[in-house]
Amino acid sequence: MIIPIPAGPQPPPNYTQVSPSWARKVKTRLVLLGLILLVGSPVIAVAAIWWAFELPAAETAAMILVSGLCGLSGFFSVMVGGFALIGQSYVKRGWLNVTYAAGVWRASLVIWISCVFSSFLSGALFILLVGASVRRGGAFDMGSIACLGLIVLPAVLSGMCFMLAIQKLRV
Repeated sequence: MIIPIPAGPQPPPNYTQVSPSWARKVKTRLVLLGLILLVGSPVIAVAAIWWAFELPAAETAAMILVSGLCGLSGFFSVMVGGFALIGQSYVKRGWLNVTYAAGVWRASLVIWISCVFSSFLSGALFILLVGASVRRGGAFDMGSIACLGLIVLPAVLSGMCFMLAIQKLRV
């Protein structure tokens, strides 16, 4: 069965007037968090991957899956930062383009959920690997806890960015 896709012009944008001070504040916050995610997430992901391979539990092949999921979480976090930078462009001269801003925060939601999912899977597998290493005589030390924190950090940062976007771009 073929389902027809409606074609035609997109609906016209819906604008809402906002105060200039509110617009400045929103643009500043979205740019700041977007740039932090664009620069910080790859650094955090690389640091978590490097640190994970320095731990005693890194002798198993499953640590490659942990590092891949951690890198994927960092990639999704970078995408949320990019959406924050895109979202700030829909606030111009005291007007908020509600139609396009809604698309930005909806896309940010999907990407953030993907980031949380990959970060959760990576963290859970990391805990299982470290736990197996402890049973074999390894240690669950502060290095393991710090690495787990680095694995979860991209999801936390992108969640903060998404919450800011949904608060500021949703009318």
